[in-house]
Amino acid sequence: MSEHEANTRSPVVAIGASAGGLEQISTLLGLLPDNTGAAFVVMQHLSAARKSQLPELLSRTTTLPVIVIEHDMALEPDRVHVMPENCALGIKNGRLQLLPKKEETTPTVIDSFMRALAEERTEKAIGIILSGSGNDGALGLKAIKLHGGLSMVQDPDTAEHPSTPRAAIAGATPDYVRNQGACRAAVQPS
Repeated sequence: MSEHEANTRSPVVAIGASAGGLEQISTLLGLLPDNTGAAFVVMQHLSAARKSQLPELLSRTTTLPVIVIEHDMALEPDRVHVMPENCALGIKNGRLQLLPKKEETTPTVIDSFMRALAEERTEKAIGIILSGSGNDGALGLKAIKLHGGLSMVQDPDTAEHPSTPRAAIAGATPDYVRNQGACRAAVQPS
């Protein structure tokens, strides 16, 4: 299989979170083996004035390599691709695209990427929404489900901030509402 085929055929797991999400992302990634065959894209809402330490923190909890996304970077299976602060994210032909972040009253960077991922990867798209405040991710998760992908949401009862998981459940009717261990089982190879 060529690099282009690997970039466009492997499953992509988009993980979205905000408030209270770091622990959940770390736990989920820490449970994964290093041979899932899937590429992971992590998006977390951060203050525009704050430099993200997410890549360094996640590197301590997973055996998968953790890399900060650069413009036009190829997705790689068995890697954790972390969205940098102060931008939005797209995908085209298996390559991640850094986009200017729109100044909005309601942030939608997770929705935007998950919608683009759903259109590009269809049934190879997996969306996971974890702890957070607000509703970013609900529409993107719905798009993944409508395109035949797999949609999962952290059980709001286990989330430090349950409003994002609740919004995703109400808006997307996800395939699974689970804790991190059950999410892990859905994305690792059988």
